[in-house]
Amino acid sequence: MRRILVVSNPFAGGGEAVEVMEMYKRFADEQSDYEYYFYLTQAPEDFDGISSAVDAYKPDVVSIVGGDGTLNEVLNVENVREKIIHIVPAGTGNDFHRLIYGECTVREAFELSKSENIRKYDTGKCNDRYFINGVGIGFDGAVANETVRMKLSFMPMHWKYWISILKNILFYKSTDVKLTYDGKTETRNAFLVDVANGTECAGSFKISPLSKPDDGLLNLVLIRNVSRLKRMAKLNMVKKGKHMKDSAVYHQELKEIKIESPKKLYAHLDGEIMSSTVFDISISDQLKFVV
Repeated sequence: MRRILVVSNPFAGGGEAVEVMEMYKRFADEQSDYEYYFYLTQAPEDFDGISSAVDAYKPDVVSIVGGDGTLNEVLNVENVREKIIHIVPAGTGNDFHRLIYGECTVREAFELSKSENIRKYDTGKCNDRYFINGVGIGFDGAVANETVRMKLSFMPMHWKYWISILKNILFYKSTDVKLTYDGKTETRNAFLVDVANGTECAGSFKISPLSKPDDGLLNLVLIRNVSRLKRMAKLNMVKKGKHMKDSAVYHQELKEIKIESPKKLYAHLDGEIMSSTVFDISISDQLKFVV
């Protein structure tokens, strides 16, 4: 009998994950040939709790309820990475779920937990943390950081996100970054630097439309500084994935890269915030996903 451990962050999607978990439990009660176990994370980065749940229930599949941030948290637990992974979308950003499953209802996502079809997808590593969808440095990181820290509790997360975008469109200052990859080093002025495994980030911005999440490569997408008047137009191009041939964009496929800045920069890994002056990024091992 297949054993499925369902892991969720109760705060994902502004609490949406709790509602989805209750639906998931009702679905699980209908299944006679599968054993479902449920674990709600107890705090941010509840790595020990998730690891203990995996050890206790010994699942064949770890089913993750949440968005890209929850997926990132769970995939950074070592004994989870040995299991088959399944995703149920319940976050503010479900970009990697959409990439590998397309659009589906919550019920269809539950049904996929029983699938015997397995496919391997790449992961990456930035400094000491794994990611699966991508790393956004500079403008992306600043927007993500300010969105998370905004103290307007009454306001929906997507409103906070767009307020942060508009603020940083106007006031974010680009910086020179040193890029070391493929045996060469170069300095480029950067408004935004993304190292992507998936095609979309931040809720369907098509930052890296040429990415393939199972090709053993990461895609560097760098946008140099442009005037404030042009930034909104560039952002609209990124939203549609129409920016790759723009003169302000530099693109490169690679397996590893070091990005260095003279000042500390914010970044997000699948939406999870970090800051540093050095980002060592490389392709890592593949994980097994239910498809």
